[in-house]
Amino acid sequence: MEALDSREFAEWMAYYSLEPWGEERADLRAGIIASTIANRHRDPKREKEAYKPQDFMPLLQRPSAADTLTASIKQGFAKFKKQVKARG
Repeated sequence: MEALDSREFAEWMAYYSLEPWGEERADLRAGIIASTIANRHRDPKREKEAYKPQDFMPLLQRPSAADTLTASIKQGFAKFKKQVKARG
């Protein structure tokens, strides 16, 4: 079994921020195609608003692992910063 050290993990997170991959990215591509087709066949008199790719992405509300990790790290640093300030 291989392990990932913190430096390599940070590099993967940086790479993901530049070139996202996985199901969320695939859902976005599918949403773009679906919204394009839906807007092409939309009756603007009945449907005033154009469809957006997000309208076709049912799992969009779920945060990604990278977002969850980033939020957790930020919270940890905020707590640490408060403790340092309190000490003096």
